[in-house]
Amino acid sequence: MSALDDYLDWRGDLGFLRDPFNEVDNLILAELSYVRFEDIVPEGFGQAVGLREAGARVARKFGMEPGQAPGALPGIGGPAGAGP
Repeated sequence: MSALDDYLDWRGDLGFLRDPFNEVDNLILAELSYVRFEDIVPEGFGQAVGLREAGARVARKFGMEPGQAPGALPGIGGPAGAGP
């Protein structure tokens, strides 16, 4: 996901009022919808976990370097219940 990190570093400080939602933002949300966040972020809305922290937790869980593209790792995408 290093391209995602690069984009967030480049444009992440701009709000949608200054730079409206665009195709790249849409692609990022679509890509994130495939990440299985079980055991990465808490259930419910009581505690927030930022995207960078969630990414670091995914990296630790799957033995990846932070920013490494996940490829076809177990637990990233796929049907519910798939993965480790």
